[in-house]
Amino acid sequence: MSIRERMAAATKRRYMEREFPIVGNVRIQSLTAREMQLVRSRFQAADGTPVKAELDRIRQYLVAATLVDENGATVYALDDVANGKLDELDGGLLDAMTDAIKQHTGWGAEAGWSAVVDAAKN
Repeated sequence: MSIRERMAAATKRRYMEREFPIVGNVRIQSLTAREMQLVRSRFQAADGTPVKAELDRIRQYLVAATLVDENGATVYALDDVANGKLDELDGGLLDAMTDAIKQHTGWGAEAGWSAVVDAAKN
């Protein structure tokens, strides 16, 4: 099998089930490169400058993008985050879920991603 064929196999969605305090068992999906770009685009204005208010919600965006029901449908839309619908989630739960999501999806760009670094300086 060629590398191209092996890479094509990497387009299948992966799922992980995990139990968390308060909410119990949940299902988390992997993200495609396009979906990661879509989430990251929420953190930048049209001119490319960071949007600090949205960067502050990075954990909520990750939950919204990855939390799915038993049929694989996302439970929240990214617009739910922008509209503040996940702002009142328990902070400990949000941190635990974010850690699991980052591990499952390979998300880790926020530490070195220039938009995050630039926003942190402000």
